Formats: sequence, C-alpha cells, structure tokens
Amino acid sequence: MIFSEITKGIFRRYKLKSEIMDLIDNKAIINATLSLYEMAKAQFLPTPAKSHYIFNIRDVSKVIQGISMIKPSSLASPDNLVKLWVHEF
Repeated sequence: MIFSEITKGIFRRYKLKSEIMDLIDNKAIINATLSLYEMAKAQFLPTPAKSHYIFNIRDVSKVIQGISMIKPSSLASPDNLVKLWVHEF
C-alpha cells in the first residue's frame, strides 16, 4: 500500500493519459513488482557460492524510485511505462 500511494502521488502531478494512470491506480505495476520480488526471493536463495542472492524490500523501493524519475514527456503511452518497469526490475 505504501508503494502504491507513493507512485500515485508522483504520477498524479504529471497529468498523464488515463491509460497510463490506470496502470498506477489499479496497482498493476506495484502488484507485478511485488509478485516478481516474491518469486525471486523464493527461487534465488543465497548459497555459499552465490551469497549475493539476498533480496529485501529495498530492492522494491529501488524499482519504484527508478520509475518515479521518468520525465512526463517520455510517457507517451502505457507501453513506455511497462518498458521502463521491465528495465528497472
């Protein structure tokens, strides 16, 4: 809920198209981020050889932070937001 409110607050001030805001308001981006985070956390377990496989909520916040840094002029379509999300994740 925290990440959802943060993204809503950031993107509402941009006055974007309704299709783009639907991805934010419906929590599609946030839910997808949290789902992938949970899957990565469950499947990529740390081992002595791969001790860098440690995931925490900070990783989710970095994805949201990266998405929030986009300029409104770069969000011409919902596809641009999805591509940015894929890149940040």
